[in-house]
Amino acid sequence: MYVKNITMRKSIFLAPFIVLLLFSSGLYAAEGLNVTIENVTINDALQPVVTFTMYDDSGMPIGIDEVSYRFVFARLEVIDADKNTTRYANYITQIQTVPEGYENAGAQAVQGSYDQRGEIADLGAGRYMYTFENSLTDDIDMTLTHTMSGQIQRSVGENEYIANPLYHYVPDGSEVTQLRKVVTTDGCNQCHTNLAIHGGGRREIGYCILCHNPQSTDPDTGNSVDMTEMIHKIHMGANLPSVEAGGSYKIIGYRQSVHDYSHVEFPQDMRNCLVCHNGPDADLYKTAPSRSACGSCHDNVNFSTGEGHGPGLPQADDNSCSMCHAAEGDEFGLSIVGAHTIPNKSKSLKGLNAEILEVVDAAPGSFPTVKFKLVENDGAPVDISTLGRLRVLYSGPSKEYKDYTQEDMLSDPTSIVPEGEVLTYTFDSPLPIDAEGTYAFVIETRRDVIVYDNPGEEDDITGRETAFNPVKFVAVTGENIVERRHVVDQDKCHVCHGSLSFHGDQRTNVDYCVVCHNPYGSDIEERPEGVSGGESISFAYMIHKIHTGEELNQDYIVYGHNSSEYKFHEILFPGDRTQCMICHIEDVPSLPISSDAEAVFFMDKESNMVTIPPMTAACTSCHDSEEALAHAELNTTQSGKESCSVCHREDRNADIIEAHKNTSFLNVIEVSGTPSTTVDEWDLH
Repeated sequence: MYVKNITMRKSIFLAPFIVLLLFSSGLYAAEGLNVTIENVTINDALQPVVTFTMYDDSGMPIGIDEVSYRFVFARLEVIDADKNTTRYANYITQIQTVPEGYENAGAQAVQGSYDQRGEIADLGAGRYMYTFENSLTDDIDMTLTHTMSGQIQRSVGENEYIANPLYHYVPDGSEVTQLRKVVTTDGCNQCHTNLAIHGGGRREIGYCILCHNPQSTDPDTGNSVDMTEMIHKIHMGANLPSVEAGGSYKIIGYRQSVHDYSHVEFPQDMRNCLVCHNGPDADLYKTAPSRSACGSCHDNVNFSTGEGHGPGLPQADDNSCSMCHAAEGDEFGLSIVGAHTIPNKSKSLKGLNAEILEVVDAAPGSFPTVKFKLVENDGAPVDISTLGRLRVLYSGPSKEYKDYTQEDMLSDPTSIVPEGEVLTYTFDSPLPIDAEGTYAFVIETRRDVIVYDNPGEEDDITGRETAFNPVKFVAVTGENIVERRHVVDQDKCHVCHGSLSFHGDQRTNVDYCVVCHNPYGSDIEERPEGVSGGESISFAYMIHKIHTGEELNQDYIVYGHNSSEYKFHEILFPGDRTQCMICHIEDVPSLPISSDAEAVFFMDKESNMVTIPPMTAACTSCHDSEEALAHAELNTTQSGKESCSVCHREDRNADIIEAHKNTSFLNVIEVSGTPSTTVDEWDLH
């Protein structure tokens, strides 16, 4: 007993040292990476010296041997002080040469770069001082804003932590008043989730623009990789005039990797500039137009000769752009905002709003009557004669739709009976005699309006107004109304898509989409002669496949109206598909899925029955490799019972929530300071 007591006391005495040893060795490293640049100086050898701190999320210091690091140093040059236009120039550059054996071998170009082979000094308590290997050799204006940024990376278990700290200062010690913030990382990540380029360590847009500035060019293609020009071109992609004319837009990257952006399709109207331009300096796109920015999208314009520029006006510089292209003006005019007017968002549109007030006589075998309102934004009733479409539909049961009945109210306008401001319509088709549970009633309507009357013989510009589809749930048997389960948040769709609308723009509500895109829906009726097979258009199956796109192992080709072909396996999804919450509501996805979900079920063109159980349909629509398909089949009985939840539900070994969790994290600490420099007169000449 006495010996045991001694042993216990020794254990207690040594415990803090053991814990400290384990932490310092990284065996029990805390999560996180928080990097702050404290100071930047220039030594007598004109080498930048950056002092920074590194702590984990518990506030403990992080050892320098736990991270990789590199730094970028640039100055912000003022192009036009009155217009607040600026551009970065990186102090560290490299000459990139096209290697032998490749097209344009030997071609060279300057590119912004970084410093990572300098000396590191441990100042203790998580503070470090890094001295650049490179010395400054260019003229330096001490009155300009300078920015130091870093790329620091740390792995803890399966998690990867990235820090892109930013430090802005003016070398003469004055206050920082000039920064460049046209777009933001949060703005990019609306679609890109976790924007990660060059191996994943460069994620903060404020870091990216230090190298992607007018200095930098791709020697293989001659294309600028300045952020202003490159990003516009990437997002225009397939819609670039040069690409539409048969050309391509490529950037040749690290180790001659080819990045062809000619097939990129932006998920909403490219004229919606504010999707990306959302930083403090966002208005620069309209207040300071330039040949570089405008010509990146309108790349069929030759500003030197004037070809494609209005009546043929050459522009030697950007000084006179604003003379014709004011910031704002009339819609569809020459102003920046006016020229980018989206017709469907024209201010001249009066709006189109539909509301289902009540459905009566909705019983098995009865002819339902729908009472509804159609009004403009100011509440004025809509003139039915101005509509291009007005249809009403019912479908059920709401637990999982199987088929639907749709009727065109405009085929006989007299069937629409006004009762004051309320309109009524009685279906020609009765509800099925075996209808039960809850049915959904939906209206779709649209009208086309001339929003700009072009002079002469030019085409007018037409905007399309569509009502957000109202969905009214009605109990056709019993008293309880059971709405169709909600799986996605439509507001999340709008983050990337702007305004979600399909099939002639009149279908705008996800709660309506699932009526037709149900487990029994397929494209076999639209498949042309000679095209065999068939594809499910069930929403859970189809949307997963569309957003997986080019990462699918199996082709996904769907035929739509008039046998039009859609190759969704060529889609370039910009986000991180492992982050299911990009689209889903907060309590999905998880297993087991709703008991209301039914198997995909349809007959293909060869009269083969296609059956995919519901969990298999959802999961293999993304995970469609032969191995994944075989795994799902092996764990499904002949009667269609799935055992997925045994392993993949919460807290099990292969929990899908764990499998889809984010394992990569960005931390950006941005500081403005007024540090000193060891060089009295920081001017090399």
